[in-house]
Amino acid sequence: MNSQKLNLSTPNMLGGIGGIFIILGFLFNLLSIVGLILILVAFYQYSQILNKPSIFQYGLRWGIFLFVAEILLIFFVIAAIIGDGNTFLAVVGALLAYGLAIFAVINLKNVLIELSITLNQNLFDMSGKFIFWGTILLIILIGSVAVFIGYILLTIAFFTAPKEIELANNNVLNLDSTVNKS
Repeated sequence: MNSQKLNLSTPNMLGGIGGIFIILGFLFNLLSIVGLILILVAFYQYSQILNKPSIFQYGLRWGIFLFVAEILLIFFVIAAIIGDGNTFLAVVGALLAYGLAIFAVINLKNVLIELSITLNQNLFDMSGKFIFWGTILLIILIGSVAVFIGYILLTIAFFTAPKEIELANNNVLNLDSTVNKS
């Protein structure tokens, strides 16, 4: 049986640092963009290492939908402020952004389910559930707490994910949370 060990340290570290930036982005929005990019790079690396292109495809959709939702929200709020003060534009923009954010987190949840199964790390799935339900509940404002907790769990999931994975004929054989120093 032909098997090979694949190192996951780099995507784990990039994803974890990206998660930290997203958490800090709740205070400073520019950091969340950097965090989003780092997590997308981690998803790309996972998809390449694990030979699962769907990880990056869903991740990219998440990033695009989330970015467009933020731009829409900013545009419509600024348009409402600069315009005649009509809040209708702001409400329309917020609802469009909310819908796109839901599509975004559905894609993120798909990535995290796949990572959870492949890496045998349940925190990925749990973080996806927190982020998903938190986004749904954003409409009543309590969801932001759940989203925040979800990104904390996602950061922990990246940092505690296995450092190596052994594959035999593209099937996961063994997960090792420590790096062999042989």
